[in-house]
Amino acid sequence: MKKLDYTVLARRANQIKEELRQKLRKPYKQVIDLYWGDPHAAGVKPLSFVRQVLAACLYPDLVNSNTLPVDVRQRAQRLLGECAGGSVGSFTATAGLPEIVHRISEFITKRDGGAPSDPENIYISPGSQWALRNILKVLLNSQASPRTGVLTPGPCYPLTNFTIKGLGGVTVPYYLGEEQGWELHVEELHRALDSATLSLCMSSTLEIP
Repeated sequence: MKKLDYTVLARRANQIKEELRQKLRKPYKQVIDLYWGDPHAAGVKPLSFVRQVLAACLYPDLVNSNTLPVDVRQRAQRLLGECAGGSVGSFTATAGLPEIVHRISEFITKRDGGAPSDPENIYISPGSQWALRNILKVLLNSQASPRTGVLTPGPCYPLTNFTIKGLGGVTVPYYLGEEQGWELHVEELHRALDSATLSLCMSSTLEIP
């Protein structure tokens, strides 16, 4: 399979969509664009509960009205109680609202079969790529020689690879087992590391910390 820049794919997808709107004959009737990782654009409906709670937090008058379901109003009231001054416009703890952080911790513990999750180790960010970029800024030095390699799964979100390269790092890809539900195999990690080490020995331009 050819490796294409995601902007090229996006441009081609938009071109095909426009051709479909112009009724040009195609062997298909629609394009479902999944490459951007945008589920709503792909037709997945948003969770109404989340949006209703957010609406009530942003406009507290809804908490005391019958416009929204009771459980939504109760959740919004509890969250507002965690905010300084009872408003989402106030400053919050750096890691996020304590109420939400603890709920995330409880969810992780339940999801992982009882394995403890310490709320102190949870940091809420405005997005995965924002968090990833800031972590990589700490780990990578664009002026370092040899450059630092970062293990990246395949398939991987394209922007992640671009971020690593943009910060001066090198991607070290490892591949997930598609036949096993995209499972991670330790042996594959060793293979990726051995391959990167071999490249380092041959070129002296890559460093795996």
